[in-house]
Amino acid sequence: MKKYRRLILVLILAIVFVVNKEYFFGSFLYAGKLGAFLTSTIGSFIVMLAFTGLGVLSYPKKDKRD
Repeated sequence: MKKYRRLILVLILAIVFVVNKEYFFGSFLYAGKLGAFLTSTIGSFIVMLAFTGLGVLSYPKKDKRD
């Protein structure tokens, strides 16, 4: 299960990024406002940072146990 946890995190990160990417490109083209584009880009970036942080925090524990 420990090995799969890293894969699941990467998959969730990829899915969230793709969904947000479609959302912010769609809103940018649909609304034509730079504000909506920046807001959704920053939002997806924060989500990516959060998932990356979770992954980084879990790596040292796995290395010490191994």
